[in-house]
Parts: sequence; structure tokens; C-alpha cells
Amino acid sequence: MKRHTHPDNGFHRPFADLKKRFQAPASEGHPEAVLKKPERLDTCPDDFELFRQTMCDVTPLPGRGKYRMAKSEHPAATPRQTPDADGFAKLHRLVLTGEGFDVSLTPEYIEGTASDISRHIPRSLYRGRFSIQAHLDLHGYTAREARIRFDAFLETCLRDSLRIVLIIHGRGLSSPGEPVLKRCVQEWIVRSSWRKWVSAYCSARSCDGGSGATVLMLRNLQAHPKKRKRNSG
Repeated sequence: MKRHTHPDNGFHRPFADLKKRFQAPASEGHPEAVLKKPERLDTCPDDFELFRQTMCDVTPLPGRGKYRMAKSEHPAATPRQTPDADGFAKLHRLVLTGEGFDVSLTPEYIEGTASDISRHIPRSLYRGRFSIQAHLDLHGYTAREARIRFDAFLETCLRDSLRIVLIIHGRGLSSPGEPVLKRCVQEWIVRSSWRKWVSAYCSARSCDGGSGATVLMLRNLQAHPKKRKRNSG
């Protein structure tokens, strides 16, 4: 038994007779017979001729061909804004000297308080309402060396009844990951035995080191009922 094969060999060819449809005369009655070949580009009218044909039935306006708007139709002129001299001066000082930069508005800012201390104390510390009585610079030390110096420094401060001290640890911008010493100092403040002796802490003001330093408010050793043992944590 012979199998009949389709002349398209199994492929769907919807545009195979498209050329014949364009060439078919209109008298054949085919709906496609009205289609014509597109005109060549070189036989199309130019832009000016096309515009003239389109506008042939338009009546021009009387006069010289110009239309003047009435004065009332003019939009109100926007007043020229003068620069804010005070704001410009503040911006100038911020760029040159850093004056006005608020560390507390950056992600690098840290703060904390003990449970019995007002949460407003760190803001007072940051605004410089308490004078810094001593400081410790940990630049250039390893975490182990910094811990030894940190412990000895707080021991001395408590013995001398100092309340507001500054720890300079740097921002850690040269560290491959997060700031090492800054993270260590915060850990020693909130998780070691020193947490009993730190009332509040916060990042320092820009003039005191900014986010590269931390201000501590220590408790009064004389007011504590028990004598403090040397920290070994």
C-alpha cells in the first residue's frame, strides 16, 4: 500500500503562495487580490511635497503669520533663588575641617547602658557634656596586648576614682574584615567582668576620634559595697 506524501514534506509553509497573492488580478475576487506591491522609496514624494498635500485644505490665520500671547497668558516668572549663606558656610567648614559631622548618624556609631542607667546618658556622653579625664591609645597592639593594657588602664582609673575615660582603638579600615580592636573593646565592655563597672559607653565625637574611639562612664569604686577584685576575665 502506497503512502501519500504531502508536497510540503511535513513542513508548515503558510507564506508559500504569498507571492502569487500579490500578483493575482483584482478580477479574481480574492480578498488578497487588493494587495499591491509597496512603492519604491525613490518614487515616494519628498517631505515638503507630502506636507503640502496634507495641508492643502488648511486656511491660514490672518495677519503676518505670527501670534502674540496676551500679557496675562505669560506664566509667572520664577523668582531667582539666592544661596543660603549660612548653609553654604556650614557646608564649607564640613568639607574643610569636618566641623558639624555627626558620628551618631552613621552605621559605625555604637552605644550602650547598664540596666540601672538612663538611656539618655550615652547621648550626653557623645555631646561632650562630661569632661574626659584619661585616655588609652591601643593603636599598633594585637588583641592580646590590647586586652592587657585595657585591663590595667581601667584598674588605674577605678583606683583613682576617674569616671569618664576614652579608649582609642581605631576604625579598623585596614582590617580585611570587620574592625578587630573596636569589636574587642565592645566585647570587653559588655561581656567581660568589666560590664559591672561600666555605666554607659558610646562612640566619641569627631574631635575626640569619632567612631575610632569609645567613651566610657565608669561607676564610682568608693560607692560599691564590696572591694573589687582584679579582673581576670
